[in-house]
Amino acid sequence: MARGFGGTRFLSASVPRTGNAAILAIDAIEMLDALGVEDFYVAGHDWGANIAEMLAVGWPDRVSRIAMLSTPSRLGGLKTPPFWHARLQWYHWFQATKRGIEAVRADPKGFARIMWDTWSPSGWFDEATFERVSQSFLNPDWLDVTLHSYQSRWDEASPDPDSQWLDDKVRATETLNLPTLYIQGAEDGVNPPQTSAQMTKKYTGAWRRVELEGVGHFPTREAPKEVATLLLDHFRKT
Repeated sequence: MARGFGGTRFLSASVPRTGNAAILAIDAIEMLDALGVEDFYVAGHDWGANIAEMLAVGWPDRVSRIAMLSTPSRLGGLKTPPFWHARLQWYHWFQATKRGIEAVRADPKGFARIMWDTWSPSGWFDEATFERVSQSFLNPDWLDVTLHSYQSRWDEASPDPDSQWLDDKVRATETLNLPTLYIQGAEDGVNPPQTSAQMTKKYTGAWRRVELEGVGHFPTREAPKEVATLLLDHFRKT
């Protein structure tokens, strides 16, 4: 679980409530260090996909395989999306405006709900599931972390200073050479299949991209058995 979500709490009021992917990757490394985990595989969905990629860039001697779900690569830096994709990413730009920030602050659950309703084919969740998961968005730090995550990726806010080196390294890295699995929902309503079609050029090691028919942006919830099988197959290989 990322900082600012669910039961996570900052230990100091002076720590900035930042959420750029690089600082979240550093959070993950610090947790693994505390647990004494040296070498590992990593799988991540959405924000987690970019965190997995950043872990491979920042600590290549520790990460030997990764799996990414639903969010394309940021290697070489984020490029301004074409108009058709920018339209789907309206919520990115909404959060960079004063009125958008006020609206999200006033109704964080409503803000999240529209993504659940539009990013995947209807019927993939019930009201009880959303109500249970949406409690995570009521964390007092959720809004600041989330706003910073989206604003920083488009240079509307600076990344956390402690992670600048990793952001710079990802921007300077054009390719990665390690076994990588990418899981793509064929019906993804925010990152459709064409957004990940060219990722093969960025991954020069063993590369596999799997498109799941009838699945939207949340494959771990929409097709859990298929995703589990793919991940186990990927991570069991030597």
